[in-house]
This record gives sequence, C-alpha cells and structure tokens, in this order.
Amino acid sequence: MSPDDDFSRLMERVRGGSTEAIAELVRRYGGHVREIVRQHLNDKLRTQFDSVDFQQDVWKSFFTGDARDRDFATPQALVRYLAQMACHKVIDVHRRRLRSTAHGTRLERPLPEVDTVPVAPEVAARNPTPSQYAVANEAWQRLLAEQPPHYRSILELRRQGHTYAEIARRLRVSEKLVQRVLLSLKKRGA
Repeated sequence: MSPDDDFSRLMERVRGGSTEAIAELVRRYGGHVREIVRQHLNDKLRTQFDSVDFQQDVWKSFFTGDARDRDFATPQALVRYLAQMACHKVIDVHRRRLRSTAHGTRLERPLPEVDTVPVAPEVAARNPTPSQYAVANEAWQRLLAEQPPHYRSILELRRQGHTYAEIARRLRVSEKLVQRVLLSLKKRGA
C-alpha cells in the first residue's frame, strides 16, 4: 500500500466520523500546525498564548467547518491547508491584541521581579493561618459570652480599634472605667 493510498483511506475514515481516524490525523499532522504557530507567534503574545492553544483552535475549525469534507489529494495539500489556517489564526490574534486599543498589550507592564523587593521572613509570616484564625475567633466568642453586656460593648469597640476616650464617649462611661475593665481582663489572661 502506497503512502498516498494510506492517506486517502485515513481521510475517508475521517469524513466518516471515525474517532480513531480523527485521533490519528491529529497525531500525524498536529506537529506541523504547532511549528507554523511557533514560527509566527509574536514574542509579546507568547506570555498570553501557547502554541497548543492555536493548534486546538485550528483543529476545532477544521472539524467543525467544511474543511473536513474537502478532498485533500496528498498529505502535503493537507499540511499546506492546516499551515495556512494556523497562520491566519495567529495573524488574527496578533491584530486584535497588539494593534487594538481595547485589548492591546502596549499598556501592559511586567510585574517587578520578586528578588527586587526583599521580604523578611517574619513579615511574610505575620498573617495567621486559617486554623489559627478559627481558634482565635472561638476564644474571642468564649470571652464575650463570659462578660456582662457593658463589658462586651467595651471589648467589641476596642477590637474595632477605638481608643479608650472614644469608647468612653460612645458608652457614656468614664475613661478610667474602660481602662480598668480592659486591665482586669488582661490580668486574668483573657
């Protein structure tokens, strides 16, 4: 059996909808599509698109359009057709992304290198883990439940970041009372 006969049978099975034939077609000729994409893909777009994205788009168009039913006499004719399709898809994205103002990459700026902003380990580790947060929240709820209502108000306002004077004004109590309540809770280890 000649290579052309093998190709003709493969294409006939593809037109018939054979999933095995479709997989074989993609396996045999997908590398050609990927190479064309890699040759034509602009460096600025490589951070946003992978050649496989274009390869999949080419195959999608090939199998959903009328190309599947076209008669490709030789493998070279199929490769030329797929290469042209891939090239057009890359050009289309290039036009939309690099030339348009709505999607243009001209306005994009790279993030600074991680090494340029040193972060001390203790700064990076300041935030509590979710489990630490849950434990602290449970302890807070227990502490509030043990307190009389006017103490709860003092604690909640202090947790919100209010000063002693602000708490005293809001609750219409003396600033000394606010200090005594918080100091007594601190001494108890609460």
